[in-house]
Amino acid sequence: MWVDTQLLRITLALIAAAFASKTSAQDFAIEHVSVLTMDSAQMLRDQTVLISGGKVTNVDGSARVRIPEGFRSISGRGKYLLPGLADMHVHLQSPIDLTEFLINGVTTAFDLNGKSGYLQWRTQIKTGKILGPQLFLSGPYFRDPEPVGEAMQRVDEIAAAGYDAIKIKNNVTREEFDAIVEEAKKKNLLILGHTPRLPGLRHALESGLNLAHEEELLYGAFSPDGIYGNVEHGPDKVKEVVEEVRSSNTFLIPNLVMYDAIYRQASDFENFAKQPEFAYLSPWQRDRFFFQNPYKNRPTEDQEEFRENLSFMKSVLTLELQKAGVKLLAGTDAEGLGTMAGFSLVDELEELHQSGLTTYEALQTATAYPALFVHQETAFGKVGKGFRADLILVDANPLKNLSNLRRLSGIFVNGKWLPENELARMKQSLAARFEEQLATGLRLLAAGGAEETERFLEFNDPYERMGSYLLQSVLEHDGLSQLAALVEKVRATNPSSSLTSEAAINTLGYALLGKKQVDRAIQVFIWNAKAFPSSANAQDSLADAYIAKKDIPSAMDAYKKALEINPTYENAKVARRYLTEHREFPEK
Repeated sequence: MWVDTQLLRITLALIAAAFASKTSAQDFAIEHVSVLTMDSAQMLRDQTVLISGGKVTNVDGSARVRIPEGFRSISGRGKYLLPGLADMHVHLQSPIDLTEFLINGVTTAFDLNGKSGYLQWRTQIKTGKILGPQLFLSGPYFRDPEPVGEAMQRVDEIAAAGYDAIKIKNNVTREEFDAIVEEAKKKNLLILGHTPRLPGLRHALESGLNLAHEEELLYGAFSPDGIYGNVEHGPDKVKEVVEEVRSSNTFLIPNLVMYDAIYRQASDFENFAKQPEFAYLSPWQRDRFFFQNPYKNRPTEDQEEFRENLSFMKSVLTLELQKAGVKLLAGTDAEGLGTMAGFSLVDELEELHQSGLTTYEALQTATAYPALFVHQETAFGKVGKGFRADLILVDANPLKNLSNLRRLSGIFVNGKWLPENELARMKQSLAARFEEQLATGLRLLAAGGAEETERFLEFNDPYERMGSYLLQSVLEHDGLSQLAALVEKVRATNPSSSLTSEAAINTLGYALLGKKQVDRAIQVFIWNAKAFPSSANAQDSLADAYIAKKDIPSAMDAYKKALEINPTYENAKVARRYLTEHREFPEK
């Protein structure tokens, strides 16, 4: 099997250097700096801020502060100090995301779909083994209906594992929703989610649900039937909905930057994809973004829906929520399709400002309000005595222009100082670290250590996307027969390996389809269907590949087999419609 051993040696050294913190928690004095404490919009001039033991110990006028012996001095002349930023809606793809947050001044992140690897990351951040923002974590989300007892048990398991919150999506029943929320409150878990359709928006808000997307109001309140793309709104309805949200004391994450990214990808993907920050995607995320992107260049009617919804949120709804006193939290959905860990947060703050919030109000959504939401308002989110030393030092006033947040002179994370040159070095190492991850995965696969490979992927690949990319790399360099032999070897050692599951092989097939390698994708889907003969989904995916090849009889045959296996599988309606529409074609 192909492995670039020279690259592996070089990048192992790079990642070790990148993860090792050269700066321990020392004592610092930031002198003659302007400070935005986030207690008010007043900028305090010529302040000296003392930091010791990872916390701020004093903030006062420079003339009144005596700097203790042994403190390291940092000049703040002409610079501005404020709390580190928080992204309250992320989906972490790799431990390397942690660096991407820090180099953009994000010192707190809240992931909303827990994976076991995240718990390991958080522990290693706290113990100083890796450098990253403080993490808050939701457990694996509740999406589809399940028995109430099982749902409550899952809440208990999420709490016992050490997660901070639960996330509820759209399709749970009202009985299940009520049981989940009640149990979560007993376990002191935060409650976030979408608008569950059956309980309805009002009941969900009154029960204590905090909204992960402003967009969800469109379907839960402004759509008569809760259907995407059927949104109606007017002044009276806006007033009614805003009052419902306000009276429930709900926190709400607008997530405008993600919706804007969806619209821009749908309407002009090629120009959208030219943004320089996409160079910092991992190779497997880049593949997904460019070749498996469901938002890419959508039909005109979809583009118009996205445009109208985005315009309504930015020109009306967001400001009305702010004016009513709803606590808004900055969140980006990074790394979804179109938003980047760290890089997209200032974009979100600018979107909020464009929607009518003042610069200070926009900053509250990424500093003081996140701390309030997680009940740590005296621990972080402000600059003051006793607060955690998560701080950013910028070269120009962010109250005048939020884009000045990108002009980082350095950051503190839990009292560790990362100056501008160190942030630049960390940024430059990103590509090599992703390559190192890939090389390590290939080396472990080649060595045949199934358990070691599984542990590596659990820690480094929470969404199982790098695993599919590893399989693709083996296929490209060694061919399908060699990949098949490797997969069978892993399955024999560890039958439950996520790397060789039906879903993993299926993802590989769709990756090939996205790259227009249709014949190779068909080979992979056939192989998967043989390995999992009782799976309707495997046959359904094979049908998709035959449709891409314009082989209608073979697609019909695959759909027919899928329906024979399970007449009610998830895509059964599509399969029947295809068979009906193409009944004049003979099946194979």
